[in-house]
Amino acid sequence: MSVQPLIGLLRDWWWLLTVLSNLIFPIIMLYLRDKFTTREELTKQTAALTVEISTVQDEVKGVDRRLVTLENVMGGLPNRETFHAMAERIGAVERAVAVTSEAVSGVKDLVGKVDRTLTLMLENQLRENGK
Repeated sequence: MSVQPLIGLLRDWWWLLTVLSNLIFPIIMLYLRDKFTTREELTKQTAALTVEISTVQDEVKGVDRRLVTLENVMGGLPNRETFHAMAERIGAVERAVAVTSEAVSGVKDLVGKVDRTLTLMLENQLRENGK
């Protein structure tokens, strides 16, 4: 394909291309203006984002403080081995309490028998003195 016919065509129609480009370029610029933010809108959005970021940073600091407090409290709690040892000690105490309660129950029965015997002896003495 030769370039000569194309150049001839452009010479004949250059004025139309110039007019169309002068009409289309502003339309394209108006369209693009609506697609992008203006400097004022950008400043407003930046200020709003800065405020939101500072709010989020404050919230994160609050969460950090609570987390540090929670870690400190959790550091003072017993670990698994300590809980196991405490469970064993509680089990030993429960067994000792059961043994002691059985012994106390036996002593209670014995005290009841002694009390009954003493009561009978006292009644007997009172009858003898009363005769």
